[in-house]
Amino acid sequence: SPSGINRYLDCPMKFFYYYLGRLRDKQEVEETIQAADFGNIFHKASQLVYEKMMDRDGWIRPTYIEKVLKSDVEIQKAVDDAFNSELFNTKNNSRPEYDGLQLLNREVVLIYLRRLLRQDMKLGNFQIIGLEKTIMEDYVITTTNHHFTTSLGGFIDRLDMVHTDNGESIR
Repeated sequence: SPSGINRYLDCPMKFFYYYLGRLRDKQEVEETIQAADFGNIFHKASQLVYEKMMDRDGWIRPTYIEKVLKSDVEIQKAVDDAFNSELFNTKNNSRPEYDGLQLLNREVVLIYLRRLLRQDMKLGNFQIIGLEKTIMEDYVITTTNHHFTTSLGGFIDRLDMVHTDNGESIR
């Protein structure tokens, strides 16, 4: 995973103890679970907003983003739906009953989502190629005595194509 690669680049021994030795601090596990919930909610809300804005060919235009930012209703609905599906495990489209901490987290997700939309509005027209996709590719590794296959992959939050001065760029 990208997190695993970063952990390895930071310190190979951290990678070893974390992934192979499965040694984790109890407090770190609790914080990670909370951070993972927050991240999942943000990514789900982003996905919902962008799916509504895309035209049938996957294009997002600054005018679409501007309209969503001005009304704000779609943004709030996407965040509430994300909380319903990712935290409360419900499929209804109503506003959840938040406790105090969840309400604060909702506000932070709203701020981040609006910030993402404003940043994307600066891109001009761009095309969404994929949202929230798992990718995996097998690679054959050959050494002097062995051949073995390993898989590399991860989860792509968003794959898009933007137009720059140098042409098209896939991000």
